[in-house]
Amino acid sequence: MVEGYSAACATCSRLHANRSAGLDGCRALRGTCGDVLDGMGLPQYEGPLDLGARCYICGVEADEQVSSSGQRRLGVCKEHLRWLTSQRSPHLVVVHRSREALNFSKRRSLAEWLSKLPPAQ
Repeated sequence: MVEGYSAACATCSRLHANRSAGLDGCRALRGTCGDVLDGMGLPQYEGPLDLGARCYICGVEADEQVSSSGQRRLGVCKEHLRWLTSQRSPHLVVVHRSREALNFSKRRSLAEWLSKLPPAQ
């Protein structure tokens, strides 16, 4: 693993390939790969970590899952769930494991829901 990166990024073969090519980690992937704070679900990730079952930030067993609307679900531990929710990202949707039976594709982030409301008069 590479220090200074989340567990997902540190185990991603793309990060290692970019570093071997002399690039600054994943900067070459900016805009095409990112986590829920970027409105994405690490779509470019290539590595051994089960992103739904392990905390994508520290690698321990996940307690919950988070997502950006319509993106891959990422596992998070309780500590990192608290940190993520404190960031108040408009992209973040918390998917509780106990609600796994819900049809996730119909859930929307708060920002998406608010954007569909008619303008205030």
